[in-house]
Parts: sequence; structure tokens; C-alpha cells
Amino acid sequence: MIYALANEKEGHHVHLGYRQGKLVVRSLKINRLLELVPRQVFGSGPECDLPSSWVDGCVHWLDLRSKILEVRPHPRIWRDSNWTLDFTTRKARRRRASLVDPHSRLFQKVARIFAHFEEPHMVMVLQPSDQSLSVELRRMDLAFHVNRKGFLQCRQLFAEIDPDQDPGTVYGLQSMLVLRNVFDRSQRSIITTLGNVRYQRHGMHVFVNFENTGSYARYSIDDVLGRLVSPPEPRLLYHKAQIHALTSCFIPDRLTGRTGTEEALSCLQSGAYRPWDRLSAGAREILLQISGLTPRRVYYPKGRKVQQSVFWDSALTISIQHDGYRPLFPTQRLIFRIGLSVVEGNLNGVAYWIRFSIIRGTSHTLVKIAVLPLNVPRM
Repeated sequence: MIYALANEKEGHHVHLGYRQGKLVVRSLKINRLLELVPRQVFGSGPECDLPSSWVDGCVHWLDLRSKILEVRPHPRIWRDSNWTLDFTTRKARRRRASLVDPHSRLFQKVARIFAHFEEPHMVMVLQPSDQSLSVELRRMDLAFHVNRKGFLQCRQLFAEIDPDQDPGTVYGLQSMLVLRNVFDRSQRSIITTLGNVRYQRHGMHVFVNFENTGSYARYSIDDVLGRLVSPPEPRLLYHKAQIHALTSCFIPDRLTGRTGTEEALSCLQSGAYRPWDRLSAGAREILLQISGLTPRRVYYPKGRKVQQSVFWDSALTISIQHDGYRPLFPTQRLIFRIGLSVVEGNLNGVAYWIRFSIIRGTSHTLVKIAVLPLNVPRM
């Protein structure tokens, strides 16, 4: 090594040098010689050799004598860690629990359970020496373990993953899990992520995914009233309406007895969905996306209200793109006056055509149909 830091770092003597033109950092403390391992060695994203929680925000020190790699999270990068990877035995441990290889068959089976809900590289599977298998979704602060009945049980939600993943509604929503209460299995719920929405046409259905940003919503399944019950928070309420709207089909859902469009319109017209406080940016964005499900209509010839062109989103079915969404929002002016300068253009100019389409149940009379993509990202 060529250089050394003048001051110690919590008892570590730090030395710097170069190997094949790349910086090498070594630390000497008592009889331990450690070398800093660059983070990019482990890969990134789905190709990462370790769970993301062992790579992101961590520093990796290799003991050159024992061949044991220590994973030290920030900011405690100079203190001994319980996260170790032994290169001689090819085993990774955290205290008394062994890390399951992300490329093993066992891990792949667990990752398939959380498919679309959480990315595989964000899932950490551990096998404690004296307990059952456990699964951690660290960015969502959720932890599961295999209970006595052989199901994955969530410690935070007091629920287990239901082997029957059919909630009776929102068919096509992929980024969700159906749970059931550990004390009363008849009490079921769904949890779904709250990120940006992506959708893809699949026959008469649409596959809908919400990006995982670390937050999620939980909705109880009420079999008596036939609906999903949401906490009284605007973003969660509007998110539930958006899910119903995007997963609508011409066949009524078994749970609600209505199509997704009918359920979404019923929710948005209820008093619980009227804002009682300043809306967050996330809630406003959801409302704008719901209003965008109404097909865009433009008169022609220009300057004359004789005929019109209708622009549909080719990634959605026609039954999802309903004329009833956009007229709901101009009446709730408070929603769009908070933090938004311009929301929609001339809505009143097409009010007659919207009413005409709803009454006739079709938009083919005196209508020129066109298909253009919207700004919502596709999968």
C-alpha cells in the first residue's frame, strides 16, 4: 500500500493503494486485515448475487485471513457486523440464520408467491437454526414466516397468505396478495402496491400492475355488503376506485355484483370520496388518471359541432373507457383548485356528446373512431 490516513477510524488503520489502476482500500485492526470490496462486484437489480438489502446502503469488508466477508450497513461501517458471508463454506449468515441462495429452487418458489408484488432481488429468505423459514420484504417493512399450518404468516398484519388468491373482484390486478386473518379465516383482505400504474391488454381483460415504491394499501373483503372496504384516506379511496375502473369487464364481479366501471362510478359519486382537506399530489394524480379513462372527443369540421372524432386507448378495452368519469370531476372544483393550475380543457363543449353516448349506449352514431396512445406507461 502507498498511502495511509493520518487518523484512525474507530481503531482502524486505513491504507490506500492501487491494483491494476483501481483504488484499493485496506483496514488493519488488531490482527484483522480487511479489504474493501466494491459494491458493483455483486451486480445490481435482478442479476444481483445478494439480496438488495445486503448491497444497497452497505459496505463490504473481506477478511483476507479468514476469507469471511462482512456486510456493514451505513453508518456503522467501521463496526463488526452480524451479516457475514464465508467463502470457504459458501454460506451467508445473519446471526443464527442462514441466507437462502437467491438462485436456489427454494428461493424461486418463494419469489413466485410474491410475483408482481415485490421484485425477487428485494426479497430476502432466511432459514433460522431453531425456527421456521422466514421471508423479509424490507422496503415494505413486512416479514413473513412459515406457521404451523404451513402458510406464510405476516407478523405485522396478523394474517397469512390465502391459498385462494381469488378476491371475487379486480380480476387482472397482478400486484396484489390475498390474505386471511390467522384467528378467523373468513376475514379476508388484499394488499396492493401504490406506485405508478402500468397495464397491458390481454384478450377481454387487462393486466394491471402498480410499481412497488415501498408503500402499500390494504382493503378488507366484505362478503356481506359485497365490496372492498378502504381506510378513510383520500389516496387509498381513489386508488381503490382506480383499481375497479382499470380491471372492469362486461361480466359483473362475483363480490360486488357489478362491473368494475359501475363500482368505480358508484364509489366516486359517494360522499366518502369528496375531499375534506388538501389533497396530496398522489391523490390528485390518481384522479387525473381516472378522468383520462374517458375517451377524448374532438369536433370536426373545425368550428362546427356537427361530427366528432373519438380517440381510444388501444391498451384498454372499450368497456373500461367510460364517458361517465370525466363529468364527475368538474362538479368537484375544490379537487382541482388545490395545487393545480390547469387540469382539463373545454369539458362543457363535449357535454352534449357525452350525454348522447350514455343515453344511446353507443358512440358510433355520427362519430369517427380513432385509436391513439395515452401518456400512461405500458408494460
